[in-house]
Amino acid sequence: MNMSRFRSTAVNVHFRKGSGIQTFRPGDLLEADIEVISDKPVECQGIEVSVGWHTEGRGDRNSETVYVEPFGVIMELSPDEPVKEFFSCRLPSQPWSYTGELINIVWAVRVKVIFRVIDLRHEETFILQP
Repeated sequence: MNMSRFRSTAVNVHFRKGSGIQTFRPGDLLEADIEVISDKPVECQGIEVSVGWHTEGRGDRNSETVYVEPFGVIMELSPDEPVKEFFSCRLPSQPWSYTGELINIVWAVRVKVIFRVIDLRHEETFILQP
């Protein structure tokens, strides 16, 4: 199978709150549009959006997904028509984003575009703080 056709697909996440580094408070409503663009025709098995956090740094990696929404329809991605979807979720009270010497807590919107052979993954980080 020619894998180069999947490399021509891009994912964008546009937070409705504005541009730049996004900062949210616990309990805020995160709203965003996702856009999947392909410069070649390719069949997509579905799109999944999730929101969660993970740790980076020393020690074991911990993570939790607090929201998942599948957009699970088989569709043809074409150069003329990007696929656009909207989602929103209420953010939990914790854990807060954190950057330290030994560990970081990173919040992110993750988008997975599902193909028959391979999944394309994109992550857009944001800050959760009081």
